[in-house]
Amino acid sequence: MSKIVIDGFFLTEEATGVQRYALEILKELDRIWNGGEIEMAVPPDVSRKVSLQRIRTVPVGRRSGDLWEQIDLARYLKKEKAFAVYFENVFPIFYRKGLAVIHDVSLKANPQYFNGTLRGKVSVLWRRLNYWIACHSGMTVVTVSDFSRKEINQYYHTNPGQIAVIHNAWQHMDRISADQSVFERDRRIRPGEYYFALSSLAHNKNFAWIVRAARNHPKETFVIGGGGNFAQFIREQHAEGLENLLLLGYIPDGQAKALMAHCKAFLFPSLYEGFGIPPMEAVASGADSIVLSDIPVLREIYGEAGNYINPHDPEGRIPELKRLNEAEKKTLLDRYSWEKSAREMKALLTDKGEK
Repeated sequence: MSKIVIDGFFLTEEATGVQRYALEILKELDRIWNGGEIEMAVPPDVSRKVSLQRIRTVPVGRRSGDLWEQIDLARYLKKEKAFAVYFENVFPIFYRKGLAVIHDVSLKANPQYFNGTLRGKVSVLWRRLNYWIACHSGMTVVTVSDFSRKEINQYYHTNPGQIAVIHNAWQHMDRISADQSVFERDRRIRPGEYYFALSSLAHNKNFAWIVRAARNHPKETFVIGGGGNFAQFIREQHAEGLENLLLLGYIPDGQAKALMAHCKAFLFPSLYEGFGIPPMEAVASGADSIVLSDIPVLREIYGEAGNYINPHDPEGRIPELKRLNEAEKKTLLDRYSWEKSAREMKALLTDKGEK
């Protein structure tokens, strides 16, 4: 059986949904692993430490960044004749024995979202090259939803059985303690009387819909948390003077959980997702209602649990809210767990590592 080597490059980067997926499945794999030899290769500048019992952490090479992955990691994998695991959409393009996770193909499906700097355009082309190689070089491809599986098939013409679906989950929220001090930050944020959204200001997150909703529902309070240039966002949306729109910027996990737990509804007007985990995190935190874009992937993941809106609605109309009881929340949450996803990953690795 080939040695399995996990690419630990994700531990050098800022935590995002992609890194969350990698970290949570890694920790669960470490807990349940009873197969062959497995380890995680990390660069010398790794910034986040993970305590593992069964998966050995191995420092590799001297470089950092993309050069580490393309040169140092590739050399190590070749020397070890390993079966590699890549969680972050990219991998050493000259070592193709392994499993690649492609979370979504928005770079291909929505090129209009990525008309940025020259460096950004080069990054888009590089990632798209990685996707093409993964789909046409015999690598095992994993994605996070049936929607994403169909998108990959559509854009990269893969074999129907080539792509496995291993979902995101929510149990990491159980390790976060809600920090109620956030309600002292602004007295306009009153428990049960505000709508809440949490994400970056990326175009696909469609926070412009929330501005329209705030403008057309002046008696309601809308709270947004997350990263990005909110001052520029307000200027672009001509939202100066909207007193019922509160932009908090970055907020710690504990405050985010408290805001999720006590919101009137969690808003997720996204235009495109590979999975869409924030509404699930909100329900796991105690939110009774989630308002979602009526797009295929969110219908797939949330089904009847969501209140669906047209993300292009110029009025930002909010539907009459359906609230989830505890049984309905449990039905939704029971479908997804990091342990289940790790067991599915383990089965794939055991099968592929033996070949």
